[in-house]
Amino acid sequence: MVGFDIYPIYGSGYAAHLDWVGKGVSQLCDLAGPKPVYAWIETSKGSRWMTYEKQPDVLPMHTRNEVWQAITHGATAIGYFTHAWRPVFKEFAPTQDMQTELKRLNAQISRLAPAILAAPAQKAISMKLANGLNCHFKATRYRGNLYIFSVNMDLGEGAEKAKQFDPIYPRGGEAVFTIEGLKAGTNVEVVDEERTIHAEDSQFSDDFAPLAEHIYRIKL
Repeated sequence: MVGFDIYPIYGSGYAAHLDWVGKGVSQLCDLAGPKPVYAWIETSKGSRWMTYEKQPDVLPMHTRNEVWQAITHGATAIGYFTHAWRPVFKEFAPTQDMQTELKRLNAQISRLAPAILAAPAQKAISMKLANGLNCHFKATRYRGNLYIFSVNMDLGEGAEKAKQFDPIYPRGGEAVFTIEGLKAGTNVEVVDEERTIHAEDSQFSDDFAPLAEHIYRIKL
């Protein structure tokens, strides 16, 4: 098993580097070949490498996005870095809101692990987010269902020029999924959101909030 850690906000104060998590996992998967790959994810502020007062907060939406970035790019295990050195040393420093998110995330990932780790779907599938915004997905087949794990990775206009401690302004938009052989009227279940989308011929669409992820299940 091989893994790595990168903490864009906690480690360096560059929220605009949030997408380095997914990019790093992709590179590591190429190097690791068939070996399992894990990624460590940031959960709090309190780095000892920056002035505490200047450090941005690591929010639940950042951690959730990083986790699904890692999974959709090929990670098969997730770890969380929870230490803080400032203003005082703590081995477990996530806020209560972050702890609630981690509990939800862990339960969801554990429950969906068989589908996440299943064989890739043998279908031509694409995802396009409005206005060409950055996005990514992973599609698998498990027990007669097609699963699509998708994430909005847009970091906002100007993110590529953002400096240390600069905020980012991620954007949302409508995504269109094109799936080979999908019939009009097919029910697309949005997992854990208690809603269903009715497909059109060969495609379906859904709205993505900034940094949001959606999981879809389609009976084959």
